[in-house]
Amino acid sequence: MVAAQLKTKTGLKITVHGLRRSFISIGRKLKIFEDTDLLTNHIDSSVTGKHYDGTDIEDLREPLQKIADKIERLMLGVRDESPDTGE
Repeated sequence: MVAAQLKTKTGLKITVHGLRRSFISIGRKLKIFEDTDLLTNHIDSSVTGKHYDGTDIEDLREPLQKIADKIERLMLGVRDESPDTGE
């Protein structure tokens, strides 16, 4: 779905950049720094990142689910007991 369709369906002015920024902000608030970078295709250009990072899609399922769960709680207006961890 493109931004124009989202605006039509929700009445909100939503951009892809805004969604990406929100996803990253939520991941960082949950203290999922490196995984958030990988999930948003921020490449680690260090020697270690280039040659030794063995992270694959299975490694990213749990952090992605944590971010998705937090987004869902925000959409539903559910308050977290510990907002920094999402738990």
